[in-house]
Amino acid sequence: MKMMFPVLAKCGEQLRALVAEHAAIGDAVEVKDIVARYTTDVIASCAFGVHCHCLVNPDAEFRAWGRKIFHDSPLGGVKRFLFFALPSLAFRLKLRVFPKDVSDYFRLMVRDTVEYREENSVERNDFMQLLIDLKNHGMVKGDENNKTSKSSENGETPHLTVDEMAAQAFVFFIGGFETSSTTISYTLYEMAMNLILQAKLQAEIDFMLDKHGGGDHIRGCARDGVSQQGR
Repeated sequence: MKMMFPVLAKCGEQLRALVAEHAAIGDAVEVKDIVARYTTDVIASCAFGVHCHCLVNPDAEFRAWGRKIFHDSPLGGVKRFLFFALPSLAFRLKLRVFPKDVSDYFRLMVRDTVEYREENSVERNDFMQLLIDLKNHGMVKGDENNKTSKSSENGETPHLTVDEMAAQAFVFFIGGFETSSTTISYTLYEMAMNLILQAKLQAEIDFMLDKHGGGDHIRGCARDGVSQQGR
């Protein structure tokens, strides 16, 4: 998480600028929509290694495909029931949780990103780079001394395939998009309705930034949180 923080910070600055722009003219905005575009930018950059600029362009291609993931069809509930209650039957019926065109789009995006980075020797501090390390080396850089990694029957460390990488990035998107955007939306609502809470939170953030500095405050916040729980 610390490694990916610069990506979050960059997208966060774009979010701040967009909100400030609307606030300057007293314009009413749909916060959930703006936050959803922000989380889409973050996940697209961290998980898929692409810049989709959803905050600037609400109709960006990546966001349009992302919406299809959560678009429910009349048979969606039946499919989900079969996958959870009768997975063997769902497998025999060759049912899909998501439309084929959506899966193909994200699989192709991952494949193109991997090929570009490997051909041009590009490395970034993001989730996609971790997956590329697992694909090429069977472990993440810095984990060479980790003795707990599993090995295959012939003693070699298993490597990820491109399809497995796409699946991991896809799960990253599904698990992080709706949960993050909803949590941030409710947090902003609570702060807007409770100015005392808002001021307290701002003071806490300023204190942690002053105490730990800009680059290392994530580790400092985690350390302080653990120490407070132990009291």
